Amino acid sequence: MLRMIKLGLVMALLCLPASAQRIFGWCEQGGQRATTNGNQSQNKVMGSYPACTVTVWNGGTQVNATIFSDSGLTTIQPNPFVATANGFWAFYAAPSTYDVQFSGTGITTPFTIAGYTNSGGGGGGGGGGSVGPGTVNNLSKFTSSTNVGNATCTDDGVTPMACGLGVSLATNALFTVKPNNVSTGTTANLLVARDGSASQRVQNAQPTDTNNVIGVAGFGAGTTGSVSIAYSGQFPCIFDNQTAIGDWVTLGSSSRCHDAGATEPAGVENMGRINSINAGAGTLAGVDWGLPDSTNTSAGGGTGVVGNCASSGAITYYPATGNTVNCPSGVTVDGAGNITLPSATFSGTSAGAIASQQGPLPSLLISNANYFYADTTVTTTFGTAWPIAPGTLNQLMFINSVPDATHIKLGYTDTPSLGAITVADLTDSGLTASLPVVANGSKKIISASANIPSVFLCGTTTACANTLQNTPLIVFGTVALSSGTPSTATLTALPFAGTTAYVCTGTNQTNAANNLIKFANASASSTVITGPNTITDVIGYQCVGH
Repeated sequence: MLRMIKLGLVMALLCLPASAQRIFGWCEQGGQRATTNGNQSQNKVMGSYPACTVTVWNGGTQVNATIFSDSGLTTIQPNPFVATANGFWAFYAAPSTYDVQFSGTGITTPFTIAGYTNSGGGGGGGGGGSVGPGTVNNLSKFTSSTNVGNATCTDDGVTPMACGLGVSLATNALFTVKPNNVSTGTTANLLVARDGSASQRVQNAQPTDTNNVIGVAGFGAGTTGSVSIAYSGQFPCIFDNQTAIGDWVTLGSSSRCHDAGATEPAGVENMGRINSINAGAGTLAGVDWGLPDSTNTSAGGGTGVVGNCASSGAITYYPATGNTVNCPSGVTVDGAGNITLPSATFSGTSAGAIASQQGPLPSLLISNANYFYADTTVTTTFGTAWPIAPGTLNQLMFINSVPDATHIKLGYTDTPSLGAITVADLTDSGLTASLPVVANGSKKIISASANIPSVFLCGTTTACANTLQNTPLIVFGTVALSSGTPSTATLTALPFAGTTAYVCTGTNQTNAANNLIKFANASASSTVITGPNTITDVIGYQCVGH
């Protein structure tokens, strides 16, 4: 009896309705090439088709299956139906085997995946892991061995795919896609250049493409369609010679790459560095491609060689014609607009002028330097022309002419017309070397309210030489003779240039009968007055010279 009860319980359990297993998955297909900024990847990836149309057939047929949206199989789900915006789809059905067709958004040709099953207790199609939560437009990745979540890349279907952490190319390259030239075309692993057409088609690089190579042809090479061109990363190229690791790559013969040696060649387009050794001419070698540098051999210039420079802030220049620049010695810029250089020449039809704007007084930071600068109160713009010829010793610089209201011309002169001097007492600061000066004791003054006379030297003959004295000096005064045999007085501290640079005369101010006197210059600064014996008369004197 007990055995019969147990058997009845087992039969009752077997007769209870089973909970249906869910079949789920993603709208995706393998063997696709990713396109980034118009560039297709060489490696094939899993393609995702968000919001695709899902049609469920009974296994081995094209008859729509009855599917449900709940595990109790009570609510019928439309068939076909549209997957979520992330490309996820799911349905419930009676235990069996089902085929699923994918079509719609982004899918050019519908495709079918057969053999989804929910019999035997396992989840159909997608396995037993979890999916999400996810973010719209995020690419997915396995966040664990069984769970799928967000990757760091996003693709909204409108703008280029964005990867916040960047994209690492471990063993491949970045590609750009261009239409093939229909006649010459392109060949895989040979260098590619634009053909010059308005449609920007590309072809195998020609010998004249010394500054036109854009990369190396990958898949799609030929005379139809478009070719993917590797321009950055790692990609092999056919060489026209033996390669060595680390050497530079340039355009070779027959559109092939050329090992240009370990030293970067000047004046040519250097496209990358070799990373493997080939088997000789006509065979492949790996290349680390970079953005090719360009050189222009025309008169317009282009990139070339920048020489080493040991001077911080130096200005570059061309030491010779060509494409090499260097830095001159002693010419630097401090970053604040101040240039230091040994000298400068201003020439040309529109050159030769220097303009100084009104500004603060310079700080005079450079030692042992003479600063020329505009005054802090310049309120107009005017031009000053330097003399057209050099001056001579002791000449004055003066305003030679005034062409108009904003220009003046400077020149040199021996006898400037100063007009009436109205200053009552001018000291010799800046004047003793250029104007006639009258000395009275220790103070030098010039006559006020009078024109300055010119002084000429006649010489030692009866015919006056009329030699203009550029720095004339007139000294006068009175002095008493010291009694003796003869009586004398010595004048000292005279301002003349030498013993023969002046002549002195005098008269007896006390007794005209004793007016027989003479002057004998002892030096540039001293002369001796000699008179009759045993007198102490006062002698008035005047000395003229330079």
